[in-house]
Amino acid sequence: MKHAEFVAHIRQTYARLFDPDTSEETWSLFLTANTGWNGLIEEYLRRVERYLSKRGLLSKVYIRQIEEKWGGLRCYLRPTNDFRLSAEATAALGGIYHDIAGRSYHTCDVCGETGRLKSINGTYLTRCNDHISDSRFMTGLASVEGVAAKELNVGNSPHGNDKAAAPLSWEANLIDGFEGDRFSPMGGLYYRDNVEQRAGSLEFQRDVTFGSAGALKLSVRPLFDGENHRSERAEVWERTALRVPYDTAVWYGFSVKFADPIPQQDHRHLIAQWKREIGPDARGDYSPFLALRLVRGRLFATVETTFPVIPGRVLPTSAPVLTPVWLRPGKRQMRALVAADPGWTPADGHLFTAYTDRITVIPRGNELPTPHSGWIDFAVMTRPGPDGTGHIELFANDRWIVTVRGHIGHDEQGLGARQYFKFGPYRSASQGEWSLYFDNFRRSTRSDDVLGPVGLAALRSAGS
Repeated sequence: MKHAEFVAHIRQTYARLFDPDTSEETWSLFLTANTGWNGLIEEYLRRVERYLSKRGLLSKVYIRQIEEKWGGLRCYLRPTNDFRLSAEATAALGGIYHDIAGRSYHTCDVCGETGRLKSINGTYLTRCNDHISDSRFMTGLASVEGVAAKELNVGNSPHGNDKAAAPLSWEANLIDGFEGDRFSPMGGLYYRDNVEQRAGSLEFQRDVTFGSAGALKLSVRPLFDGENHRSERAEVWERTALRVPYDTAVWYGFSVKFADPIPQQDHRHLIAQWKREIGPDARGDYSPFLALRLVRGRLFATVETTFPVIPGRVLPTSAPVLTPVWLRPGKRQMRALVAADPGWTPADGHLFTAYTDRITVIPRGNELPTPHSGWIDFAVMTRPGPDGTGHIELFANDRWIVTVRGHIGHDEQGLGARQYFKFGPYRSASQGEWSLYFDNFRRSTRSDDVLGPVGLAALRSAGS
């Protein structure tokens, strides 16, 4: 059965598994996998439909996308906005997915016969010998098992092993589903096990996941008894060799789930941040040019830039065309509020009392999900531009949240030439433990590798 025929077949046969409002443009992006996996895909749909039907969950959970990514089958299933899956249902559906996805790494995606995962010039494919022998695929052939074996010597070094077969270019596509007991060589991530993170802990676990066989649990515990000006963190970083040039656009994706209890304090809590390298000659510290934050249990996003020196550029008015900012003249920085969840109140944003036209926020009709809504899958494009050319796109659960343009980031003396990303709980010293689960990390210079079909369709429709 050809690809188009198979798509038409599953649309008709398993219609109850798909959102009836899905557009034809979204359907054109729904299934991006070769026909050798048709049998696995149909088995997945049949088992999911049977499970949902028996429990009265049809029309409450939809399959959003099926694709090949980095050599394996990915199936994305998401509840409707007003429904939350139970832990039992999440585990059962995850078990179906893990079985199918695991078998895809041993099934040729061209013919359906036995295959194995291989890397061909940085492209990961699961193929049998008959379909990998073409001379176009032979250069640089290396099994992923060999890559992983060499990675065992990398550990938590920020630079990694220069002799490892893992990709060392910032242009490489990165992915890590945290399915093993260490970071994948294909993900380019590491945990900083140093004195700054002594309040933190890291665990590769399989009890709480989002469409993969494992997920990462990052936690911080009280270490400083709430002392002022102290921090507690458990953050995962990109390897130094893989950092992207500061003025280059790059897409990041990751899924996060807040463990209970969700912090309700009115002080610093970050779950992810994008920063510029800070050299030894830089004066002072520089906040992230983009951050996903939490305050009083509310999720929000901020963008940072240099405090303006031109009179009149920041106006203490409430003009609707301007962006609310928190002025921090002592650090020569200002922080813009660019997105928030539906529970956001003026009291939550009491620091954002000034307004600027240096940063333009374009709402896209959706708010950030709430922290208690379950797994949140973020997709973010960053291209800092302190000179006014900056550009950020923010998506959550494949819904377009906001576009930000203008003066984004910093350009002071002593700052480095690259941007970098880190994620994990980072807070002012506090009481109690705070944990976050992370899954499905990916990074690419192409939106197609990070966004889902709904997000891609919206982006293309807008001409972005």
